[in-house]
Amino acid sequence: MDTVLLSADSADITIAAELIKNGEIVGIPTETVYGLGADASNEEAVRGIFAAKGRPADNPLIVHLADFSDAVKYTTDIPELAYRLAERFCPGPLTIVLPKNEKIPMVTSGGLDTVGIRVPSHPVMHRIIAESGRPIAAPSANTSGYPSPTSAQHVMRDMNGKVAAVVDGGESKFGVESTVIAIEDKNTVRILNRGQSMRYDKACTSLHQTRKCVLNLQLGSGVDRGGRFVEDHNRRIGNGGTGNRDQLALTLRKVRTVRA
Repeated sequence: MDTVLLSADSADITIAAELIKNGEIVGIPTETVYGLGADASNEEAVRGIFAAKGRPADNPLIVHLADFSDAVKYTTDIPELAYRLAERFCPGPLTIVLPKNEKIPMVTSGGLDTVGIRVPSHPVMHRIIAESGRPIAAPSANTSGYPSPTSAQHVMRDMNGKVAAVVDGGESKFGVESTVIAIEDKNTVRILNRGQSMRYDKACTSLHQTRKCVLNLQLGSGVDRGGRFVEDHNRRIGNGGTGNRDQLALTLRKVRTVRA
């Protein structure tokens, strides 16, 4: 297989979208890192991602959508808190884990009954998702165990001959994967992977590095009446102010740990 290097112009984005629809794998830029994109609902295409990366089959893939409203097509339940988070931080580097439906095969979810949903903000990735009309599974476009790529040239060096094409959309903005969270209850999220979209108070760094921290999340200012409120959301972000929409800035007050 000869891997084709595509540009970010409209004609090449159409080519990339058609490849995705036809079950091929394409290296695609996102604001975090470059991903290996394939139709998340196509089992054979997804298996091709695992083969190209040398990725363990029980390692689930994040599904990328053009808009969070599309999540209803691939999930069985979306809590109100998920919608509130998506309203503020999507598109952007935040992945929300939700219960999946039968449209997302088990190979995509790594055998789990849940799936991570993300709406990327990179314009090229967004256009490919929209034009293909497919949910796109897109783990980092590197051989497992190697650094995540932030340019098309990095992907070509590693994946040449393993994927159909790579789209050159310039350098990734962050170079770090998205933050992954799961909804615990109506005010609580569990941080599964600390990535680009969250920054934390230094006092909690060690806890977050162990990934055993639960945040009681309340969007807006104030303190939870149960005394469990641990963050005061920076209201400038994603709310018409001067903050960076791609970062979820938190000021932590308290944390409670979850025993393994």
